[in-house]
Amino acid sequence: MNITLYTSVLLFVLVIPQVSALTFDSPRIVDDEGISVLKIDTNTIIHFQARLLEDDGIEQPYVFVRTVNDDHGNFVAESWITGALEIGETIHQSSVWIPEKPGNYQIILEIVDSLENRKLLTSPLFLTLEVEGEPVLTPLEELQLENEELKLQIQTLEAQILELQNQIDRLNEVLMEQLKIIYTWILER
Repeated sequence: MNITLYTSVLLFVLVIPQVSALTFDSPRIVDDEGISVLKIDTNTIIHFQARLLEDDGIEQPYVFVRTVNDDHGNFVAESWITGALEIGETIHQSSVWIPEKPGNYQIILEIVDSLENRKLLTSPLFLTLEVEGEPVLTPLEELQLENEELKLQIQTLEAQILELQNQIDRLNEVLMEQLKIIYTWILER
C-alpha cells in the first residue's frame, strides 16, 4: 500500500504600505497681498496655503488637493496640483479660489499619492472662511434673473392693458348713451 502525504505550506506575505514622512502644516488663507484673512467679499481672489516638508530622505511625488464645501457640506469647488518633493525640500503649496456666493465655507487641504487612488500621505488640514457680499451671477443665472424681471414687466403691462380696455369699454357705454340722447332729441324735433 502506497500512501502519499501531501503537505501544503501556507505563506503569508505581509505588505506594509510605505508611510510617508511628509510634514503638512501651517495652513492659512491670504489675500493677494499675503495678508491672512478669515472673512472676505465675493469675487475676491484668495489663496489657501500650507507648508509641505519632505523629512524622510526620499523623493516624494504627491498631489495637493483643495476642496471647498459650503456650510451644509455640499461640494462647491476642487482643484489640485501635482508635484514631487526632493529630499529634505520644503515648499509652501498654494491654491487660488474666487468665491462667487456669500456664506460660510469649509476648506479641506490634502496631500494624496494620486488623483486615482486618493491615498492620504498626511493628515488633512481644515480651514473655515466667511464670504460676504452680493453673489456673482453666472451668465445663465443672469439670463434667468432677467427672464423673471421681464415676466413681472409683462404681468404689469397686461394689467395696465386690461385697465385701459375697461376704461375704453366705459367710454363706449357713455358715448352710446350720449348718442341715444342726441338721436332721441333729433327724432323729437
